[in-house]
Amino acid sequence: MLIGDSFIAFEAASALTTRGLKVTVVAQSEQPFAKKFGPDAANAILALHKSKGVTLKASSDAQSISAESVTLKSGETLPADLVLVAIGVQPATGFAHGLPLEQDGGIPVAPSLQAAPHVWVAGDVASVEGVRIEHWRLAQQHGRSAAGAMLLALGASPLELPAPEREPFHGVPFFWTAHFGKRFGYVGHASDWDELQIDGELGTAPDGSATTDPAFLAYYVKDQQVAAILGCGKDSAIAALAESMRSPLTLTEARTAAANA
Repeated sequence: MLIGDSFIAFEAASALTTRGLKVTVVAQSEQPFAKKFGPDAANAILALHKSKGVTLKASSDAQSISAESVTLKSGETLPADLVLVAIGVQPATGFAHGLPLEQDGGIPVAPSLQAAPHVWVAGDVASVEGVRIEHWRLAQQHGRSAAGAMLLALGASPLELPAPEREPFHGVPFFWTAHFGKRFGYVGHASDWDELQIDGELGTAPDGSATTDPAFLAYYVKDQQVAAILGCGKDSAIAALAESMRSPLTLTEARTAAANA
């Protein structure tokens, strides 16, 4: 049994189901991933899990865990031989004496990744102009940029550094998650959007069940510019769009970049 709405919870559900275990996911939200991706795109992931035999207990809270079962706050008791809790993490910032913290525990930094005089912050804990992404790929990009900024502060010549280390961090946020052999890539960042356009097949029927393998690009448009894109089965397009989105893109421009990938 998995407890949590996170990507880690569902990735673990995928891995365990693939190995022949019967898996139930207990999730607090009514529809996991809907807040991040919207209900239709979120259902593409959930329908894939359900089609593989994963049971979802949505809008549920675990009240207690015993050696043989999990009891929900509703009073329902579910048998469980193994329980994995995947409910998120809190940034470890006990060392950050005197630095301000965001509401989610991240440390606010400028595009240079500088948090205070002589202090740079990179990785999961860095909140770059209000955006904090927990993914190893972005941490790698942060590390290079922060190191370059430190060297410049110590007096290194910009020409002595590789091009990515000469300027403030302008990388486009990116993460990916894999479920039952299907990789979902997300580039950009959209906490809300004015318009959502989906090109391709979500692989779901009107009742929410899975029909085909998902293969799509979902464009999240804010103020007439593409703020983020979710893709499945479109790795080349996502890679191309991650570069194109370094500059503002309209929906038409984004679709053109995806078509040319």
